[in-house]
Amino acid sequence: MDEWDDLENFHNKVAVKGLSTRRFDNFQFVNYHKITHEAKNIDVALALAALMEIPDQYKFIKENVLVNL
Repeated sequence: MDEWDDLENFHNKVAVKGLSTRRFDNFQFVNYHKITHEAKNIDVALALAALMEIPDQYKFIKENVLVNL
């Protein structure tokens, strides 16, 4: 068990259960060490990992009129 497991577990808990004060999962944990160690193209891998939930978040925000865009 490495030191980042707590954050990864927290992220999974938020994604599955949500938190009582949050309407949707807006927490994205990216394990920098794991990604940079395993990726062939580090910049692309980090960008994908960090930004992968934005389309779903944007869709939820629009559908629930949390922001008028």
